[in-house]
Amino acid sequence: SFNLNRAESEFTIQKNKIYFPNGKINGPDCNVLAVGNYDFLADRLNFRAMLTVTVGNNIPLFGHVMGMVNRIPRLTPVNITGSIDDPQWSLDPTPSVLWGGSLDSSLGTPPAVRQESGNEKK
Repeated sequence: SFNLNRAESEFTIQKNKIYFPNGKINGPDCNVLAVGNYDFLADRLNFRAMLTVTVGNNIPLFGHVMGMVNRIPRLTPVNITGSIDDPQWSLDPTPSVLWGGSLDSSLGTPPAVRQESGNEKK
């Protein structure tokens, strides 16, 4: 687990969901950039995020091992689902995100806004 102690984002509330287009969660162990939404009636998270782990800088053995494994991406794409009390983190195998792409912002944009901008996914 990681110690995360600061979060910030713009947000939009529409019906039973809160949309986060540019979430930032930080702590001494890692940094997270996230887009997504939270359904507060169903207590369900639906986020895609990029995780940067910084804990290896403070643990000599871990830092040494990580230094030898230079093929691990600096940014690790993850999906965050589950509930607020029990969030589930899983690796996101999407190749475009894994190899230098950007996060799909549609999860953090309400449907009405996506329709107005022409970015609605069907």
